[in-house]
Amino acid sequence: MESSRQMMRKCRGLIDSLAAYIKDCVKEEKTNDESLENCVCILHNLTFQLEDEVPSLFTNINALALHSTRSISQNNTSPVGCFSSQTKPPQMEPPFDFAVIEDPHPKGAGHLIHSKTLQDYLSLLCLSQREELQEACCGTLHNLTARDGVVSSVISQIIVQKLNGMKFITPFLNSKKVNLQKTTLALVGNLTKNPNLHNVVGRKALPQLLGLLKEGTSGANESDDTLAIACQAASGLVLKNLDLTKSYLSSNLIQSLNSISQSMYFPKSSKAAAVLLVKIWSDKELQGFLKKQGMNKALFVNDTTMAAHRSLQVVD
Repeated sequence: MESSRQMMRKCRGLIDSLAAYIKDCVKEEKTNDESLENCVCILHNLTFQLEDEVPSLFTNINALALHSTRSISQNNTSPVGCFSSQTKPPQMEPPFDFAVIEDPHPKGAGHLIHSKTLQDYLSLLCLSQREELQEACCGTLHNLTARDGVVSSVISQIIVQKLNGMKFITPFLNSKKVNLQKTTLALVGNLTKNPNLHNVVGRKALPQLLGLLKEGTSGANESDDTLAIACQAASGLVLKNLDLTKSYLSSNLIQSLNSISQSMYFPKSSKAAAVLLVKIWSDKELQGFLKKQGMNKALFVNDTTMAAHRSLQVVD
């Protein structure tokens, strides 16, 4: 409950002690004991709805984002001269200055979003053999990147760009543990919401996502929820790097997606697979590539896939 989380966040020395214990365990590579798992699980719970419940933690992030937005706005409002281009390509959001955002000596709840703590979670993913602990680490990162907006975007950049987090995260996309795989896929889905990260996340995750979907309904541990999340994460990446996407598109993959889209036993993933098929066919370059492979429009655009696509538009 929120009241319990707030009380624990305000408890003097609690979060500091938990973060220090985790850091010591990582440093000494004592990463398989139950007490460490309990510490991570507590911090996992304390990150739930953190932005709503402790908005003061994100003052620096929001202030820096506002400054960046104003700078872009001022640069884009310069008058059009005789020799200036009247059409400019859309600008990507500039990288954030992490040094400005972070307190070098975090205290209390400040540990919950600090890159040093995030690095410890990533380290534990590869150092620990405890599934529940790994799931709690991924779940914490998922909580911190789950919302739409500046805060999730910045934390996603810290995880991917500053901490090189994809090399720690992507191995678990193929986990045989249902909950761990599902949480990892959801985390990757969160990271795809930041356009600045599409190149890195795509190169690291898209091959595994498409490989997983190629297995059809037998993939993703035969979990409808997990398979749907995999389709949604892939949908966020397939049009971002066409050369990469083309290298993994195959007749077997498309046939698997088509079979998933027709499955009445996988209602969530059938809709997600249908939407992914429509998205793939929507790109003219991919269309040409697929036609050369002997595939036709009916595999991608048909009554089933269009019904799913229309229902998504209604929800949006």
